[in-house]
Amino acid sequence: MSIHKYKLKDGFGYKAVVQVSPTKQISKKFHRHYDAEVWEQEQKAKLRNDPMALINEKRMTIAELSDYWMEHYAKVHKEGSSVARDKQILKNQVLPFFGTKALSDLTPRVTELWLETLKQDRRLAPKTCNNCLTLIRKMLNDAVRWQFIRFNPISAVRPFKVEQQDFDFWSRDECERFLYHAATMLPNAMPVFVAALTTGMRRGELEALKWDAIDLDRRQLTVKRTFCDRTKVVKETTKSKMIRRIPINPTLFSILAEMKLRKTSDFVFRGFGFHNAGNVIKKIATVADVRTIRFHDLRHTFASQFMMAGGKIYDLQKILGHSTVQMTEKYSHLSPEHLAGKTDIINFVSIRDNQRKVVNLPIRSAN
Repeated sequence: MSIHKYKLKDGFGYKAVVQVSPTKQISKKFHRHYDAEVWEQEQKAKLRNDPMALINEKRMTIAELSDYWMEHYAKVHKEGSSVARDKQILKNQVLPFFGTKALSDLTPRVTELWLETLKQDRRLAPKTCNNCLTLIRKMLNDAVRWQFIRFNPISAVRPFKVEQQDFDFWSRDECERFLYHAATMLPNAMPVFVAALTTGMRRGELEALKWDAIDLDRRQLTVKRTFCDRTKVVKETTKSKMIRRIPINPTLFSILAEMKLRKTSDFVFRGFGFHNAGNVIKKIATVADVRTIRFHDLRHTFASQFMMAGGKIYDLQKILGHSTVQMTEKYSHLSPEHLAGKTDIINFVSIRDNQRKVVNLPIRSAN
């Protein structure tokens, strides 16, 4: 808050400026310095009594909020790859439609029309549209927390229903055939695939894995770093921000023990080109006569094989590093015990002596 002197044709004038929000100012010009001071004090009083009063006079737009949110929230609390993704969503989907609109102009109906436009005219998938909605809703929730607005005007907007996506994974036989041919064709790449298929680690976690995280005496490895493909930087944290420890199975143990004897880098898999992993899988899979899957599907394969071998869902959650068990439950249907025998409580047919007999259901008499 300040008063600036400026030149007029017949003398000097005074301009009072009041900062009403991180991105908004209001100002007014006066001939007398005294009048500028009085007006400035009045605005101060309004701001103390009702922080929203002055903001509503000079209304913040979505574009202004997005600039402030990116600088003071996203860049502070989010990963570089997430910040870049949010910038792209704002640039392509949010700001062209909402940029000049004031926060107070947003309504559920306006937002729903925007979502329909994204889905129909721009032909975006429902999940992509929901991601756009999630971002703008988050910004508005933060605007409420910062007292830029009193409530989130689009909190009642419902996202599109999204069909559950299935995932692909290899059978045990496919895993064995793939690893056999990997050892023959690309022996330096084979350890990466063994690690992925026996630990369920993410690609970035494998790329950032260092020898200081390998404890061969205890036969466990610690997942505490990840490589960001967008920024090309190894971060001292994981996607879930949690450190987790994974047991090393006998196959992986023997490979790591041998690799450690001839290690030349702090990184366990320094010689493998993770950026080209998809092409490497395709090349080996073609020779091994197995389906080509994505590198991330190796993680799905581990989880699926773990559950089919009788593993417990809560153990799998800890190994994969999921923040909630709900994220892991998509693999639960692969457990041998999952729903086994659950339909036995409804039994209409009895088979005895190899003859099929229909059981007569008791009929309740009407009273």
